Amino acid sequence: MGDVATSTLEDSDELWLVIDARVESLPPVRDALRQWLMRRAAPGCIDDAVLVLDELVSNAARHVGGDAAVGLKVDGEVVLIQVVDADPDFRSGRAERGVRRSGLRIVDSLALRWGVAPVDPGSPLRSGKAVWAEMGLETSQE
Repeated sequence: MGDVATSTLEDSDELWLVIDARVESLPPVRDALRQWLMRRAAPGCIDDAVLVLDELVSNAARHVGGDAAVGLKVDGEVVLIQVVDADPDFRSGRAERGVRRSGLRIVDSLALRWGVAPVDPGSPLRSGKAVWAEMGLETSQE
C-alpha cells in the first residue's frame, strides 16, 4: 500500500484503502486508521478499533491473500470497519482446529456487532465478501 494523502484522511467520513492482504501490510493500515480516527473518535476507542481492523485484515491474509480493500465509514456515533477480499465464500461454522477463529472472538468481544455481507457498492473490489464490524466512537466495549 502506498502512502495515504493526509487530506483524504482528514476531510472525509468514508475512506477506502486497497492493500495486499499480507501481515506485512498491517502497520501502514493500522497507522492510517489511527490517524483517521483521531479526528473522529474518543481516544479510548481507537485502540480497540485498530485491534478489530488488525484481526479482520489478518483473517483475510490468512485465508484468502491477494488484494483486499479496507473501508472505514462514520455513521453517527459508530464507525464501520470493512475488509473486503476476493473470496465470496465464508464458512461461519466451527473452526477446523479449535484455536482458529480466535480473532473473530476478539472482534465479537470488542465490536458493537459484526458480520459478513456482500461487497459494498462503494468498495474498490467488486466481488468477494465484506467482513465488517461496527465500533462505537465514544467508548470502547467492555
